[in-house]
Amino acid sequence: MLLLVLLATFLGALSSCSRAFIVKPEGKYGDTISFRFYQLGGGAHTKHNVIELIVQKKVGDNQWDTVWALSGERSIDEVEYGKTYDGLNETTQALPLSLKGEYRVHVKDMPRFDPPGYGYAQFTFDETGEIVILR
Repeated sequence: MLLLVLLATFLGALSSCSRAFIVKPEGKYGDTISFRFYQLGGGAHTKHNVIELIVQKKVGDNQWDTVWALSGERSIDEVEYGKTYDGLNETTQALPLSLKGEYRVHVKDMPRFDPPGYGYAQFTFDETGEIVILR
């Protein structure tokens, strides 16, 4: 019981010490797909000190496979799918995206003087290849 109370306290403190930002997938299937970062509320395009980016494809009801991943550190305002960047190591090489695939992207940033930030988006493509944001 004490362990549960300590865990709940820790998770509560952790969630109150983080920030959120918007990740918006943009582009068209078969062309460049970018993940752009925006502030909550104001919607201004903004740079983040990205330390991790993971793109996953849905393969089952609640199962996801990583199709591309970067880790390291780079101040940047958008990331292009499959592109390599100084300061970010490709930990999983980019696999081709599927027109009928459902994807999600997770981005974590670590600013110098603020708590870590997290961005997330889930997307697919319509029959013309345009990105459709899910949920």
